[in-house]
Amino acid sequence: MNKKELSQTLSHRLGITCKESQQYLDTLCDVFNEELRKGNSICLQNFGQFSCWQQPGRMGRNPRTGVPAPIPPRKSVKFKPGKGLMKILNP
Repeated sequence: MNKKELSQTLSHRLGITCKESQQYLDTLCDVFNEELRKGNSICLQNFGQFSCWQQPGRMGRNPRTGVPAPIPPRKSVKFKPGKGLMKILNP
């Protein structure tokens, strides 16, 4: 399911227009992005938790030449599924 299909499903279930459900999804994504940029986690009961984590920089090597090369630190998002979601997937 992609964003457009999710928007259509929401509009049918909530009895709103597709445009309204699209605005709702866009706003939800914006809020998620803002909070994760701040380093905050987002916990949705029975669904899961989104949290920000940072992999520290380290030394690697070029596989072709074997020359050591620094790998810069990077940030990413981690998702931990909640108990309710796990019950659906593993009854």
